[in-house]
Amino acid sequence: MKNKTTRKKSTRIAALALLATTSGIAPSVQAADLFSVTTTAPSVTPVTKSNSDLEKLIRDAIQSRDQFQPFLGLSNVNSTLNWGGVPNALIFNQTESAGIYTGVLTSSVLPGFQVTRQATSQDNLGDEFTNFFKKDGAGLYTDLLKAISATSKVSPTDGNPNADTARNASNDYNSGAKVSGETKAEKKSNAAAAAASGFRVDADLGTFTANGIQGRTFALPLSKRFVLSERVKLDVGLPLSYSTIGNATIYSVGLNLGFPTDILKKANGQPISWRVTPFGGASATASREMLLGGAILRGGISNLVAYDFGKFEVAIGNQISQHSSMELDIAGTKVDPGVDQQILKNGVQICVPLAQHWIVEGYVIHTNFLAAAGVKQYLTYGGDVGYRIMETKDAVSRFVGTLRVGAYVDSGSGFTGAHFRIGSNWKF
Repeated sequence: MKNKTTRKKSTRIAALALLATTSGIAPSVQAADLFSVTTTAPSVTPVTKSNSDLEKLIRDAIQSRDQFQPFLGLSNVNSTLNWGGVPNALIFNQTESAGIYTGVLTSSVLPGFQVTRQATSQDNLGDEFTNFFKKDGAGLYTDLLKAISATSKVSPTDGNPNADTARNASNDYNSGAKVSGETKAEKKSNAAAAAASGFRVDADLGTFTANGIQGRTFALPLSKRFVLSERVKLDVGLPLSYSTIGNATIYSVGLNLGFPTDILKKANGQPISWRVTPFGGASATASREMLLGGAILRGGISNLVAYDFGKFEVAIGNQISQHSSMELDIAGTKVDPGVDQQILKNGVQICVPLAQHWIVEGYVIHTNFLAAAGVKQYLTYGGDVGYRIMETKDAVSRFVGTLRVGAYVDSGSGFTGAHFRIGSNWKF
């Protein structure tokens, strides 16, 4: 009896360990619990347990601790995983007949997804699934992750305003498709604010709610501008971000390169400016508690046309970008979040100079995921107040830097996020 109970328990361990393996890419930000496992068996009351720490949740389940104790020693057990608001993201059923152990893994978000394995022992059955997803099943696993990201509104990699793809697309848009309006002092002195090299740093604090899942984010995008010629610049960015979901944390770091190119430059008697910015970059996201990892490459182009009416300036920005994940091999396991997304952004911005050194701007930006996404499209609307620092040397005034504060809101179907931003940039 002891050996039989041990063998049956090992099957539960193998089955739920497989759920842990195949649900490794978890959503990005939530104050409440993010994952839940529901386990059922004949003649046993179903049990559901939730936790924002996926590793702890799986550990409790595979060891039949706490609420899962009634399933200790049972062989015909069914377990399902709710992933960031997506029910039955993974379904595992295990049975035993005449010493042959059969496991079937399916998913509600990927039609046709089914993996069946058999073994003469429960331990070997778990090994069969684990080896499959590490080797031959890597492509199927990627398809599953892609399907989940296209359904969940809190995926950390794609498909919502807080995902890696959207966050970096916004950084690219802010750099290449928004104008830096002139204050009254700049207009009088003809100070060339955009001509010099410079350094910019912003701190972005935000919260969001996605179908009841709540979270917090902190981003610190750093950027440095180099002047390559009179019309061409080089922007190098290092976007850093940190998010929390309960006791879980998510970290992201990236590298952005942009080449702002002035087609038309604003001058006396010529109020129109036109800038085109090709860009590219890479980012990586990871979370220990959520067993999360992924790398995403991107490239695109932004377009900015602005008209200065004197008392205010109006700008229209457009951008399209391609985001594709790359496969990583970590300790013999292939990891790929399955991102293949295109993002289109269109926005309008107005800048109004106040007094001599103050400027106010407001903007509305529409973002559309062209491939499948949990939040197909959303609006970003907000504003900033900036103070421009000028210095006069040898009777010539020049722009030195800007201090600014602002706020914006992301609003889409089932998703609302509010952000406060403070930052500065310096010319030299």
